[in-house]
Amino acid sequence: MITNKKTFISAALFGLLNLSVTAQDNRNYVSPSDTSLKIDVRYNNAMRTSYNLGGLVGVDVSTFSGGVYAEILGAFSPKRFTVKAAYAFDISNSDFFSKSAILEKANPYRNIQLSAFFHIKDELKMVKIEPTIGVDKIDGTTVSNGTYETYKAYVYKTDQEISVRHTKGLGVSVQALSSNLIYDKTKVDTTKTDFITFENQAPTPNEFILPYQSTILGLSYQMGSYSSYKIFFKYKDFNRYKYKTSYYKTVNFELLFAPTITNNQTAFYSISQGVYGELGVTDVKKKRLGFRIVATTNQFKKFALKPGFFINGEVGMRPGIYPQKASKVDGDDGALDKFVLKIASQPFYMKVGIGFSF
Repeated sequence: MITNKKTFISAALFGLLNLSVTAQDNRNYVSPSDTSLKIDVRYNNAMRTSYNLGGLVGVDVSTFSGGVYAEILGAFSPKRFTVKAAYAFDISNSDFFSKSAILEKANPYRNIQLSAFFHIKDELKMVKIEPTIGVDKIDGTTVSNGTYETYKAYVYKTDQEISVRHTKGLGVSVQALSSNLIYDKTKVDTTKTDFITFENQAPTPNEFILPYQSTILGLSYQMGSYSSYKIFFKYKDFNRYKYKTSYYKTVNFELLFAPTITNNQTAFYSISQGVYGELGVTDVKKKRLGFRIVATTNQFKKFALKPGFFINGEVGMRPGIYPQKASKVDGDDGALDKFVLKIASQPFYMKVGIGFSF
């Protein structure tokens, strides 16, 4: 029985190959109960993707610094809750934005994270898909230059239900972050140096570095989606079709607060190659509030396998120690322009990595 018939022109694609094609796609529905259709379900269980362990390499870029990092992370999400752990560390031994020798005095980048979520919604649903189980041989009319002018394709489809899990939850997290304040006079607002005070009221050097460590707490809202199935379809004399996917997607929105930000009592600046000066720090202003949005998935369009590749990314603003970024604010600028420039001068960051998970 023909249930759908449509005509389309794929000139954009075939024009690159000097082809012009007009096709008629005739779709035929086959009932799952048809004795000519053999369905072999190897697995169909969204809970198969409820645990993940992997590693990745990525870049962590903020307003004033950036580098390449590696990360080991894992997640376990049984019914009603999720726990995650991650350990990230620097592998670049350099900075994207600064080539100063004072980087030798920098803290190595380290970030240890633990988080837990309670699912206020955790449900398994059966979702219907319409897999293709056969395509008839194309009947075409060929013109003298070898181009198919018209053809007909008979596509056979059926119904299949797959298991999909959706979660929504509230969670808490804790991070131990090792970082640095990297000060460069050319990149900051030099009229606002009161964020740091040196011993004996010493003037602020053109460049200096101040290592610090933070403990960051988070309160977040997370959404997740999971599915995993492997199903074979064999209809009449057509080739056997395989449908296989194992995907997971999580997104969380998190408010951050740093109860402790501990800085070195000494800042370092460069005097000459390999020679550093030291300045005692008596006071420093600290940003204790921040936020981040984190997304993790192994689904790349229709390609999603486990074990397989995945991507992890986050954007936001970390608590820490930051100077005021330089911005061109004109006295004639309106209130909205000044507000936008103020937002743009905040210490935002972006962290993106790709890896392999099991």
